[in-house]
Amino acid sequence: AHHRISFFEALSEYTDFSSSTALIIVRCTYTFCALSYVATSCVLYASLKEWQAPAFDPAIMWSDLIRPDAFYTGATDCILCSVVSSIILPILALLAVRTGRIVVDSGDPSAKQARKEKKNARKSKQSSNHISQSDTLAEPLMDTAASDFVQTEDKEKERARFQEEQERIALLQLKARHRQSFFTGALFVVSTAAQVFIGVKCIGFKFPVELEQGLLMGSGVLWINAMTWSLRELVKSHRQADGIGYVRVPELHPHSLCLDPRVHNHYCDVCGLRMSDGRAYRCKLCDFDLCVRCFSRKDQRTAEGVLRGDKGIKLTSNVSTLSYFRRAVALARREWLLFFLSMTMLLLNNAAQLWAPNLQGRILDSVARVDHETFGVVILLYLGTSIATGLFAGIQGLCFSVIARRLSNRVRNQLYRGMIEQDVAFFDGNSSGQLTSRLSTDVSQMLQPIQTMLGSLLSNSLLLLGGIGACFYTSWRLSMLAFTTVGPIVHITQIYASWSSQLNRRILTALAAANGHATEALGSIRTVKAMSTEDHEAAKYADDTGLALQEGVREACGAAGM
Repeated sequence: AHHRISFFEALSEYTDFSSSTALIIVRCTYTFCALSYVATSCVLYASLKEWQAPAFDPAIMWSDLIRPDAFYTGATDCILCSVVSSIILPILALLAVRTGRIVVDSGDPSAKQARKEKKNARKSKQSSNHISQSDTLAEPLMDTAASDFVQTEDKEKERARFQEEQERIALLQLKARHRQSFFTGALFVVSTAAQVFIGVKCIGFKFPVELEQGLLMGSGVLWINAMTWSLRELVKSHRQADGIGYVRVPELHPHSLCLDPRVHNHYCDVCGLRMSDGRAYRCKLCDFDLCVRCFSRKDQRTAEGVLRGDKGIKLTSNVSTLSYFRRAVALARREWLLFFLSMTMLLLNNAAQLWAPNLQGRILDSVARVDHETFGVVILLYLGTSIATGLFAGIQGLCFSVIARRLSNRVRNQLYRGMIEQDVAFFDGNSSGQLTSRLSTDVSQMLQPIQTMLGSLLSNSLLLLGGIGACFYTSWRLSMLAFTTVGPIVHITQIYASWSSQLNRRILTALAAANGHATEALGSIRTVKAMSTEDHEAAKYADDTGLALQEGVREACGAAGM
């Protein structure tokens, strides 16, 4: 399932940064942004009043607010907007924190029953110590077997109680997250309304000094986004500070794990089996999945799918994003010449793409003015730009493709050499199919981020920065209005991506179950015919495909709404 990671969550996991420190930093950040927003609004108002002393008199400010042309000539409403936003936004964040908290009742029946059973076990142990030695002729062997059985039974009961408690906490967290999302959505609605107010005001406002005063008014969008981000981090930091539902098992994983009841179409990273029940312990930082069976065992010595050697289990550490980036740079270092050529073509291609809309506008202007000479020159320039764009893009794609293929070949050779140098115990714990899958599928998936980083990420980043510069150069007023929609679009896209990811995994899980039923039935077709269970097998297949169809219709409706 899709999950989002807070900046302070990652910082607290990888360093000694505590959640209480994160709360202090986030609160200070919001206070600074709120005060800065109010201060810039007051400076804007004072500059429009030419820094006169009685400008902040309540009567003067009220008359400035109710004037007919106050929206495009006055700034009292900007001060009012900054004050109201600084008050309403933290109130909504506080409500989100309150409704998102869960209280685990320690006096629930299961906990009472656990304490009662533990007390009875202690009493039975004390009474067994008073048994006379004459009554126990074969006591050593019998007590050893009985104690082992009792200890095993107690561990199973304790494990079952812990599992029930974790499932109950997971359900409480899911309900609390739904309540919290309502106030988080209201927080973004209020921030969007404030940003739209500033954007619309910037379009027609009559600035005596456009550069300085326009910068002061436009900075309100920046401060509102910073306030919204800090409050969102505040909500996440409070959720992390509670620490409910998070467990640490250093023997299995170095980071905190949380039980997620909505995991579909995932494989356990320890045993390698598919988790069909939709429940698993997950790490939000490195996408580590752990099935309930492996979590209950908490012992890798008897687990499947782990890296072993002749001396026992070989502990492996998870690769962080920074470490992955360093390894990617080390792999691409040998291809520096092709990389330099591809980057040059990338810059030229993006520059040509950014210049092409300007030429299109000049073509339309020359048509409107019936200027044949300018029209011919601009058409030739646009034709040359289009040819250059295609040429640069072709060379760029060729370089990136050659780099990716060389990296893939080098990684496969290194991986195979590393495999054959392992001990025999390594091959006893891993099947041949898993190892060949590492050489074929996993290598391609591992190199996929490198290809994306080299191509699409750099190209889109440059286009984004160039587009922002072009927008401000053309009209900074319209740009401010357009940027007011960036925050809401990002928020809605994140929600839709999380929801759509869950639906897609449910669809894949249902289709996988249907294929499993079909494979079993077709593989044992003689048994199916002998037992006359054709209708039963068809019904099971139809149930799974019907579930996939139902989730697919929901996903299609959501995609149509986006």
